[in-house]
Amino acid sequence: GTREICLLGQNVNSYKANGVDFVELLEKLDELEGLERLRFTSPHPKDFNEKLADAIASLPSLCEQLHLPLQSGSDRILRKMRRWYKMETFYQKVSMLRDRLPGATLSTDLIVGFPGETNEDFEMTIEAVRRIRFDLIYSFKYSPRPGTRAADFPGHLSESVKSERLKVLIETQEKIVQEKFQELVGTEQEVLIEGNHHRKTNSASGRTRGNHPVSIKNSTKNSGDLLSVLITKANQNSLEGIPSSVI
Repeated sequence: GTREICLLGQNVNSYKANGVDFVELLEKLDELEGLERLRFTSPHPKDFNEKLADAIASLPSLCEQLHLPLQSGSDRILRKMRRWYKMETFYQKVSMLRDRLPGATLSTDLIVGFPGETNEDFEMTIEAVRRIRFDLIYSFKYSPRPGTRAADFPGHLSESVKSERLKVLIETQEKIVQEKFQELVGTEQEVLIEGNHHRKTNSASGRTRGNHPVSIKNSTKNSGDLLSVLITKANQNSLEGIPSSVI
């Protein structure tokens, strides 16, 4: 009866076992009877390729959503992080998805205040956020971990500088999210009910195929039900809607 499966792994898209690569694994899961949604996290940009982008666009159960960790918009900082791709390559990876699915949602991870990060490096991260227009970011201040190379790097930044940069990043992203949420108002979205059903108010909560959280009014559906929802309102971190029809 499971409606949704999420494949979880470190560099999950690098999977290969018994002669089966990641895309072939997705294809096999897509054939499961009754499976409505398939997701995966977290992939590594180095193994996000045309074949995987084609799979996201073509496999019926595979959701039009991708989490693609960036970490920094500066090539110099990426090298210090031992992430061996450049921003030019990352932009190409984003285009692989959006050329096939312009409406696909894209999320990422970002770290500010990595040792040696200059104002120019940080501005490159902000520029990347503005250019790519992620639907969601998970953002963090760098914190040293004993035993890691970075903990011994010179140029550690003060907490105040890291906090200010994180604040700017969050404010930049919040504006983008609000614009994207407003674009969804008036559209119909397929929502998988996850729970939080309140009998007194006949409300429920769930997520779209794009992984947007939605609060649904006048719904008596249960967890696991699919519902077509008309989006009526955009909040800061979620959407609101009403049922339009049962799927």
